[in-house]
Amino acid sequence: MKPLLLSTAVLVLLTPSLQASTWTGVGGNWSSNASPGWNGTGVPDAVGAIADFSSAATGTTTVDISARTVGTITFSGAGNQARTITVSTNGITFNNGGSGATLSNTDSSTGSTNRINFSSGTITLADNLAITNTGGSTNSGGSIAFSGGFAGTGNLSISSVSNNILAGQIVFNGGSTFTGNVLIKAGAVTFNNAAFGTVATNTITLGNSGSGSATLVGTGTNSTLVNNIVVASGSGGTLILGSNSNVSGNDSTFSGTILLNGDLTLTSAKTGTAGVVYTNTISGAGNLTIGGSTLTNTTTALKGSNTFTGNTRISSGNLQIGAGSGTDSQALAKSTVDMNGSDSGTLSFGSVNAIGTITSITSATFGGLTGSRNLNLQNINLTPAAVALSVGNNSTDQTYSGQLTGTGSLTKVGTARQTLSGANTYSGSTLISNGVLQLGAGGATGSLSTSSTITNNGNLTINRNNAVAQGTDFSATAIGGSGSLTQAGSGTTTLSSANTYSGGTTISAGALKVTNVTGSATGTGGVSLGAATLTGTGSVSGTVTTAGVTSVITSATTSTIGNLSLGGLTGSGLTLNLAIDGAGATNSSLTLGSGGFAAAGTTLTLNLYDLGTNTLATNTPYTLALGSGTWTLPSSISATLLGSSYVLNTSYGTNGILFDTTAKTLSFEVAVVPEPGTWAMLFAGLSALVFCQRAKSRKS
Repeated sequence: MKPLLLSTAVLVLLTPSLQASTWTGVGGNWSSNASPGWNGTGVPDAVGAIADFSSAATGTTTVDISARTVGTITFSGAGNQARTITVSTNGITFNNGGSGATLSNTDSSTGSTNRINFSSGTITLADNLAITNTGGSTNSGGSIAFSGGFAGTGNLSISSVSNNILAGQIVFNGGSTFTGNVLIKAGAVTFNNAAFGTVATNTITLGNSGSGSATLVGTGTNSTLVNNIVVASGSGGTLILGSNSNVSGNDSTFSGTILLNGDLTLTSAKTGTAGVVYTNTISGAGNLTIGGSTLTNTTTALKGSNTFTGNTRISSGNLQIGAGSGTDSQALAKSTVDMNGSDSGTLSFGSVNAIGTITSITSATFGGLTGSRNLNLQNINLTPAAVALSVGNNSTDQTYSGQLTGTGSLTKVGTARQTLSGANTYSGSTLISNGVLQLGAGGATGSLSTSSTITNNGNLTINRNNAVAQGTDFSATAIGGSGSLTQAGSGTTTLSSANTYSGGTTISAGALKVTNVTGSATGTGGVSLGAATLTGTGSVSGTVTTAGVTSVITSATTSTIGNLSLGGLTGSGLTLNLAIDGAGATNSSLTLGSGGFAAAGTTLTLNLYDLGTNTLATNTPYTLALGSGTWTLPSSISATLLGSSYVLNTSYGTNGILFDTTAKTLSFEVAVVPEPGTWAMLFAGLSALVFCQRAKSRKS
């Protein structure tokens, strides 16, 4: 039988009659009712019994325990004594009649020698057991330590005032077989081996609402925990899980599931290629932080097909994402990865175990991507290979201002918007499978490598305040797919290729310029033009529909001559800006296809910019638009001739503009500006005519 050591404290044992047994003196045997011993207060050995060590002698107290039953053991007092309780192989049973047993250390003394240590034997649970430390111990071996394991049936509730895993923590080093759950309400708990049982259903809850910070870390060479873990919500503190072992030859493994009802920090102190590995599913809505605690942070590996939807930050250390099987990582499949600019940790595609074996992945899925630090789309092979990254799987809008680099590819999945506002250089392809991939966040940056071909089966949005050009800010290769394109920024986006995407084009702000030579710059779908501009000298195969606001179409520019070809034109609130410069083909024009010019109900405004380098012929029609399909008259036409020495010929059409629905042309004529004398003669003639008419009226 081994001794029980106890420094100055209080140990209370209530018998079934609720009388406390009080230990006095120094070391002795639990069965002694003398002094040292229970000194006539009765040997505590019954359901509900209370053992009280408040009168123990100053110094070290050793008590031999063998096959006893208690409901409560309490330690209190002051002083800086080392206290060790040795539980014999026959062990001790905690049973408080179903109302919950307690083991508490309330010794207010501080110092590195103050400790309660159950140094051997098995502790049997016949009731739930609350283990509480509110004392001041700074002992590196723990304020309360269990070298033996737990057996029986009952739940453990653990709370410590110290959240320092190196001083005053609660330590579990024995292998346990008990059946029950574990609640770590607050403070630091360290473990080794199967300290909380050998089955996953012995669920560990880390943290408690309003109880503050809590930590659970392994300290053994190969600390393996099989238990399922629930991370509590509303703790009000930081909840930490991982390993503080710095041994390089072995990984530490958590093989149970983890449910994130609150936020969790993962930590690792492993050295070399060793790390802390999580092999099962992590679920819930909490956020995950790698590193960021006061502990040393090295390598953490996630290998499960995880479904948690909170953000993932890599504050420090290295996060390796792998797969349970195959080469596709779903470790962060629903989580938004935050490459936060204030963090220093790294993200690796693939994992390396303690003996240096690399497990490679070639693809990975993120719920979303945000932050400003760069991410290399290559794995950790000795010769790095491309990684195909899918983002957007949690369908939340995200903006990433860092750079995606390397030889990998990008696929946008999910229904939400993923904005890339950095200068991305990855050379693999870009696939928009669903939702929106947006280049730019309204500023001057946001681009893809010109070697990254784009297949658009969702929506590609350009939202920048400056010039964006196909072939410069993204690939010159034709954009294909069934998706749509949106020009949303205040700048001008130029499409120069014969794009084939079929979902249509929306121009909601700024300008879309088309300069393609063949095919259609806007693919095969229609174009919706809002309070924005469509311009250029290229071709648009679809019908352009204006949206009842001030929509502007400019052939070439207002200072250059060119022809813009449209599949058709319809809608309302349309302004045409066209440059003119003399006879025939030197005037800008629109060519309209089978969609015609459906202008009924439209207010059509024409701004004609005379470049003045050639002479306009008066009383000669000049064509501004021509085409096929059905043409319908607008409700009104207004026209302005700008920068010209001519005026519009008001006797031609309506105010110098002729909208011919039969010939399907829109044309204008100019006239010379009348001399001032001509105006005077016309006015005099008109006045005389009015006078004669009045005189004739009086005679009659």
